[in-house]
Amino acid sequence: MRFPIPLRHAVVRLVQPLALPIRAGPLKGLRWSVATGSRFLLGSYEPPKAEALAELVREGDVVCDIGAHMGYFTAIAALGAGPTGRVHAFEPRPLNYELLLRHVRLNRLDNVRPVRAAVGEASGSGRFESRVGTGTGHLSPDGDLPVRVVALDDLHRSGELPRVDVLKVDVEGGELGVLRGAATILERQRPRLVLATHGPTHEPCLQLLAELGYRYRILASTGHSGETEIVASWPGP
Repeated sequence: MRFPIPLRHAVVRLVQPLALPIRAGPLKGLRWSVATGSRFLLGSYEPPKAEALAELVREGDVVCDIGAHMGYFTAIAALGAGPTGRVHAFEPRPLNYELLLRHVRLNRLDNVRPVRAAVGEASGSGRFESRVGTGTGHLSPDGDLPVRVVALDDLHRSGELPRVDVLKVDVEGGELGVLRGAATILERQRPRLVLATHGPTHEPCLQLLAELGYRYRILASTGHSGETEIVASWPGP
């Protein structure tokens, strides 16, 4: 029996303060909220993507985690980038953002900059669908939640994001907009990518990356149903 989403979200907030050490995986030993579920606490959340990101991030890198969720991949990037690196973690959903902040503070990830915003093709405002599970929210014209939207190229032009070495993107169908909104960064800085495509966005995303000279590989095992996980780099993986 599955409980209604609002009730499940209320339970998450209720138990959010309780934290335990992660038992295995790339974040073994870090403290994590029990509200996130057993896969996080066991260190078994989307292992192919976790391994790919850990391999891509190097000491001193600047990483953008687009769709940071509750901070699991943010933390992987933060450990890999080290004290001389920086992780910009973008998450628009209040419930997820609260847990992202908690995990950053709980584990003293001082090189992480949480940003409460969605990322898209153009900066401005948008609507976010939050009447779904915590991992499947997305920008939608019919969304129930008004959110701030930023384009990475705009942040780059303003000087807020002068450099990007790695992009991790998982935004439940909005990934093509993220890439289009970062076209200048992709063309000039050639960041390495871990990208989740969803259904009809898959081929257009691959075409855009190919036009920019990227090569890619598809991970053997995907995260959620309907996702295809891609690792891309220039001039090759």
